[in-house]
Amino acid sequence: MIDRPTVPLSQRVFGEIVYWVTVACAILCILGPVVAFTDMDKNVINPHYLMENIFDGMAPDFEEQELQSMASAGQNVLTVEDADKFSDPEDVDREIKIRISDANSSEELILESIDTDTDTITLATALSNSYSLDEEAEVAEVTIWEGAKDDVKGGHFWMDHITTGDGLTQFGLALGCGVGFFAMIAAGLIFIIREKSFGWALGSFWIAFMIAVSATGVIALH
Repeated sequence: MIDRPTVPLSQRVFGEIVYWVTVACAILCILGPVVAFTDMDKNVINPHYLMENIFDGMAPDFEEQELQSMASAGQNVLTVEDADKFSDPEDVDREIKIRISDANSSEELILESIDTDTDTITLATALSNSYSLDEEAEVAEVTIWEGAKDDVKGGHFWMDHITTGDGLTQFGLALGCGVGFFAMIAAGLIFIIREKSFGWALGSFWIAFMIAVSATGVIALH
């Protein structure tokens, strides 16, 4: 009879951490939505609107751009820094709203089309206000986070809203995605202290470092 192979302690520790933390995260991701739909007023964002925005094709983020030429009331063509950053209205289920704002006024209009050759965007309706270059008016596509509390625009908002349903859910998701960090650190320590495998320890710490860099958003790939 073949003897049962002995699994190294470092691998058992890694597996146990991944297993139990993943189970805990699954429970959090079940509990979070229950809390979110039970008391929607305390959420960072209204779940109904967020899901609607996602399925309507709204962008998850957008970097505001300054107008590149004077925009007068009644005008519906704007010159921006990079029109290619806007979502093509033909690629989503509905037209994209944009926001034109400066220190004194703001308005939301509908994006009708974009022209990447001339860096211009055409609006479905005309502007109600005029915007000069001196006012440094900014144009931004409205994202799925529109209407969120405290100007939340995504990222790790659970850090400031852990007691809300959506904050608790995001914490569960973030912890589950980053569980490899804790497991790799623990395995690396076992490699050094018990198994004296310094090469494997270095590899474990390197992988943990890459997970940390990815999770914190220091380096983002699009």
